[in-house]
Amino acid sequence: MKRNSFTTIALVSLLAAAAVCSCDKNKNKNEDNKSESSVIQNNAINIAVENGESYSGKVDTVTLEVFLNNDAHVLVSVPYGSGKFTLKLPASLNAQYLDAISLPQGVTTSNPDVKIATTALYAYKSGAVAGRLYQQAENESGKIVYVDGDVSITGSCEETNEDGEKVTFKYNQQLKKGWNMVYTISHVEAKTKEITTQTPAVVKWILHLRD
Repeated sequence: MKRNSFTTIALVSLLAAAAVCSCDKNKNKNEDNKSESSVIQNNAINIAVENGESYSGKVDTVTLEVFLNNDAHVLVSVPYGSGKFTLKLPASLNAQYLDAISLPQGVTTSNPDVKIATTALYAYKSGAVAGRLYQQAENESGKIVYVDGDVSITGSCEETNEDGEKVTFKYNQQLKKGWNMVYTISHVEAKTKEITTQTPAVVKWILHLRD
């Protein structure tokens, strides 16, 4: 199925998704409590949407979708219920859903043969897209990715944001074969974004309804 601008996701923007403002005290707290593992255990994620019951009349299904050339393919579909559900992910993905890892200049991969699937969570009502689900906190946002082998992605690059400011992106990902969470941590004052597989201390699943 085709997606419009609301649903089109490029790999780089997925790994460098914008998060909201950071606070030094929260940054220090999260750094003290980070986990080194990004692996999604047992190929399953238990999701409890923040204020989930309030969306029950507006959402009936949640899907995990993978994107290739602006085409979306549904991998998992579950009833929304009251906003508490389990995503049971496939143990592996067919090659048709995988793509080469594309990275900006200055960022390198330890194994260029490893391929990746970029995914997004969509909320539906009566078969129509109603919104998106994100894992996020005050200064972090998380995305679900699949890789067909172990790979490290490291390095940094600089980009110009919509305000004309230079922002440095720092990559520190240690991905394991299978399903992983990748987080973008924003440090607004330092004008940097860290794309990492270290799990922040506190993240929540947030539903953003479509306008």
